[in-house]
Amino acid sequence: MPRQSYIIVVYKFIQVCKKGIINVQNLIDKSNIKPVYLQLEDKLKAAIVQGDIKPGGKMPSENALSRKYGIHRHTARKTLKLLAGTGVIVSEPGRGWFVKETAIQDIHRASTVGIYGIPMGNIHSVFTSSFINTLYSFGEKNNCSLKILNEEDIRQLENKGDCGHDLDCLYWTVPNPEDIPRMEKIRSNGLNVLVANRQLFGTDIPYVAIDQYSGTRELVARLTRAGHKKIACITSGRPYRYVSERWRGFSDALHDAGVEIEERLVMHISDSNNFKDKLGDFFGKNKDMTGLFIAGEVFQQQTFEFITENNIRIPEDISVVAFDRVVEPPKDTEIVYLEQPVDEMAEGLYNILGQMLDDKKDFQNKIIKPVICSGNSIKKLK
Repeated sequence: MPRQSYIIVVYKFIQVCKKGIINVQNLIDKSNIKPVYLQLEDKLKAAIVQGDIKPGGKMPSENALSRKYGIHRHTARKTLKLLAGTGVIVSEPGRGWFVKETAIQDIHRASTVGIYGIPMGNIHSVFTSSFINTLYSFGEKNNCSLKILNEEDIRQLENKGDCGHDLDCLYWTVPNPEDIPRMEKIRSNGLNVLVANRQLFGTDIPYVAIDQYSGTRELVARLTRAGHKKIACITSGRPYRYVSERWRGFSDALHDAGVEIEERLVMHISDSNNFKDKLGDFFGKNKDMTGLFIAGEVFQQQTFEFITENNIRIPEDISVVAFDRVVEPPKDTEIVYLEQPVDEMAEGLYNILGQMLDDKKDFQNKIIKPVICSGNSIKKLK
């Protein structure tokens, strides 16, 4: 831009600010990772609490908010609908939006939840990304904001610090048994703790979890009922409970059908980042296998790439079932897979959170049955 034109633009902007149309301090930070409509929600709630917008008073219009905060009118509308959904404002047809008389109490009743344990190295997986998005979506509906916590935050919570957050609850996702003492210490410091997607034993910390065992058992039974006896398994070699639950489901499905587990037909993977080169040996020494169970999303891409590159046909050459949604199956193939219902899990978490905030003491842990999605990847053997 020519220097003269630039000076004119800056001058006009300053004049607009002086007239009060745009206050620079009001502008939304569009580089912030937090969505614009949620930033605006924070500003409007603060204005209500501070008395700039009185209970019973009329809210600024979409156009007024657009001008004041330098945002699109549709974004302002989204924020107003969000505030209405959480009971802070109400629409009066033909007149506009008005602040409810109980708005300040309702805002103060809003909750903040810390989330810890999200596998950041696997953040782009279908399950992890859909789970996080669903937590945020249900959070909006339940007047709840979320904060992603790191290890340093957890150490501060253990030491009775608040790590900069006024938390009402901690969602600890996918913990291991050795994490139980840490969770109990945080809870003893006065913070509610709720476990996501793991069953816990040896503690009364409440949890909402997807049933890894029964879903796997039924999934693999689809192979045995189709007559398969040489069924291979690609699974994790890590000592985690969910891994053992999937393995137990696989083993029991074979036992129910009177099929022996053969060690050579099981591939335990310790490093899921690069095991494709081992698949050649595995398939080579198991040419008699007719079925394959892939025990997790993390193993799918490399396995299906190998199958495609080696012209192995599904289900003509091998029948396949998989744990977790299959995003990129081989061409013209719909894999029979097990879906983990994240919506139901998020709903269960927020239901228990509501009970916690109401000071209820007895919580009903929730075990969610996964859903098996049909496909054309199983061949019935004679």
